[in-house]
Amino acid sequence: MKIKIFPLNFFVLQMMGFWRPPHWSSPSKIIIYNFYSCFMCFTLFSVTLYQLIEIIKSPGSVDNFIKNSRVLLTMMNACAKSINFFKRRGDILKAIDLIASSPCCPRDVAEDVIQGKYDKSIRRNSIIYGGFIHTAVCSRVLEAARECAPNRMLPFKSWIPYNIDSDLSFWLTYIQQNLAAYISAYVSICYDTIVPGCMVLTCAQLQIFKSRLQDFRPDDDKNHEEHLNNHDGDKKLISNCVQHHLKILQFVESTNNIFTFTLFTQFSISSLVICVSVYDLSKSTPFTGDFVEVVLYLMSMLLELYIFCLYGNDVTVESGRIAGHIYDLDWPSLKTSVQKELLIIMTRTMKPLRFISGHVYVLSLASFTGLLKTSYTTYNVLEQMS
Repeated sequence: MKIKIFPLNFFVLQMMGFWRPPHWSSPSKIIIYNFYSCFMCFTLFSVTLYQLIEIIKSPGSVDNFIKNSRVLLTMMNACAKSINFFKRRGDILKAIDLIASSPCCPRDVAEDVIQGKYDKSIRRNSIIYGGFIHTAVCSRVLEAARECAPNRMLPFKSWIPYNIDSDLSFWLTYIQQNLAAYISAYVSICYDTIVPGCMVLTCAQLQIFKSRLQDFRPDDDKNHEEHLNNHDGDKKLISNCVQHHLKILQFVESTNNIFTFTLFTQFSISSLVICVSVYDLSKSTPFTGDFVEVVLYLMSMLLELYIFCLYGNDVTVESGRIAGHIYDLDWPSLKTSVQKELLIIMTRTMKPLRFISGHVYVLSLASFTGLLKTSYTTYNVLEQMS
């Protein structure tokens, strides 16, 4: 039996052209999808590159530079995430297979309830976060349409390698930039829900692991003697527990290896985006369209980082509680060999599981607080420069 991992998230990523379904075997479908992926990648990467060239060529004033760099940094971040999905596709599939198969998959109704609770949490977070980001992007696109389209201005300040004087070339470029904004948003939504989703899945597996530890406890004093003599059953149980715990460790290690570099990029870029957004907000007129856009943008960045740090913190806390649950078992009723295996697991749990960003940031609530302090310091520097 296998459980479905992130069905909604990967479906959206598939629609964006960045995740070909693994079960596809038809060569024609694969070729068509690869062409679609190339088109979506070209749209995102070309718009990002043109913005980068323009901001290097004509940085303008500090205010203009900061306003333009906010969008550019976000798109650069989305480019890094999309590359990560393509480059580590095989590793992602292996990690999913690791957590979706035995002994990690639920084996009874009680474990189905545990898994279902965390699956609902992943889906709820994905819908809420996705809706929030979608609202922020729509706000940006509509504001650009109100200000830019009537004046034949592009939504983003970009270097264009061709003439856009004609209506056809202008509107094609206009549509391309808006399409790139939506691609960037949805790639970020998928990434920013899949990675915390892996943390939620880790918490679910830790909860299932703790529930399986209850199998070592006799139900009552009446069957205590029977439990003492049930050495074969205990041996099988401890074997399954050891395998399950190793799978959890492997899953966390694989997830860290897959996403650590992009997480570092995410934290580095997001800290800059937050401080330039705050600076931009301080220069905006309250309750105007631009003001609302920046507020939504800033809130989405803060929510993004908070989700990473919150669930990373939950994994660390939950993994640190495993030793206490093992300690509470009825040790006199266990065979010596089983006790030794449990001691090994307890020793390993003394080092809590951590999700790490670029081997620098440990994803925790303390890291989130530190990131906000760093962003505020950078904002003060920008304020003094202006």
